[in-house]
Amino acid sequence: MHRDSARERFEQADFGAFVGMVYPTADGKNLELVADWFVWLFLVDDQLDDGHLGRSPERVRDVVAVMRSVIEGNGTGGVPDEELPAAVVALVDLWERTTPTAAPHWRARFCRVPAAVLDAHAVPGRDAELDARPGPGRPPATTRPM
Repeated sequence: MHRDSARERFEQADFGAFVGMVYPTADGKNLELVADWFVWLFLVDDQLDDGHLGRSPERVRDVVAVMRSVIEGNGTGGVPDEELPAAVVALVDLWERTTPTAAPHWRARFCRVPAAVLDAHAVPGRDAELDARPGPGRPPATTRPM
């Protein structure tokens, strides 16, 4: 995060406390995983909207394509690790920690939220369209910017 306003929003979000309230019976490992997903979604959304990546629509499309490949189970599409943005490296880690025992139908269902967030950035104007539309396909309020 480069902007003070983004850092302040991040600190105010208090993902650890939020996850603890939403999943009070989860063990520490799962609480940490869910908190990591919220942090990743927050930071990726911020970077794609206002950060370095968001300044180039072509770069956004490329990064989103690699991220989609990860959550669709196809890895990073052969992009060398040293060329991957930190957000993609973090997503690979999250996906590997999230899905080892998950059934294929669960993985497909789960990836709808990160896919919707990513797609909102890959298509100009899609973010505003998703925020204005209630119901399926709209990321939950917890995954949209605060």
